[in-house]
Order: sequence, then structure tokens, then C-alpha cells
Amino acid sequence: MNPTLFGKLPHGESVEAYDLSHPDGSRARIITLGGIITSLRVPDRDGEIADIVLGFDNLSDYLKPHPYFGAIAGRVLTKPPPIRSTTPMSPTCFTSTLSATKRIYASVPKKRSIWG
Repeated sequence: MNPTLFGKLPHGESVEAYDLSHPDGSRARIITLGGIITSLRVPDRDGEIADIVLGFDNLSDYLKPHPYFGAIAGRVLTKPPPIRSTTPMSPTCFTSTLSATKRIYASVPKKRSIWG
């Protein structure tokens, strides 16, 4: 899979696009800016291929305010609280390896950062 250049951010960093395809004609295009799905073309019940993703055809529109078109993650990522499960024998607490104070927040929303 070879990426193609989708555009460049104002500070010069490249945003690449990855095209995935299936023998049935389905195609997906995903860019490295936030992992955004820019296009998902799939056949309908009559076999006609159509793009079913709301989004933009160019990088400059993704850099403007928009309602997270194609984003696979929201504004921030965070660690979930510990999971508690009670069995008939005893209560068990499953904890993650991060402490409760460690959260993944970004000064730039994840939809606006390069994933790679």
C-alpha cells in the first residue's frame, strides 16, 4: 500500500492518503490527518457504487471548522475509569496501567494531528 500526498499543513508537514480497495468495487480513502475517512465507496443493492461519506475533497476544507466529517475519534482521548465486576465469589477490580491522573489530552485535537 503506497500513500499519496493529500496536501500539506500550513507549517509544511505532509498529509498522506491511503487508498484501500476490495474486488467487489468497494474503496476507502483515509488520510493521516486524524485518521479521517475522506471517501467510502460501496455498492448499493443494485450494485451501483456510491460514496457514502460526508466530507471534503481537499485538505484546506478539513483545516477549517467542521462537524468532524469522517473523523474516527472525537476531540480528545482519555483513559476510562477502572472497571468493577462483581462475581458470586468476590468483587474484582480491573485497573489499567495508567494512573487515574494520566489522561491523553492534546493541545491540538486528535482530528487535527497526524497519525502515522
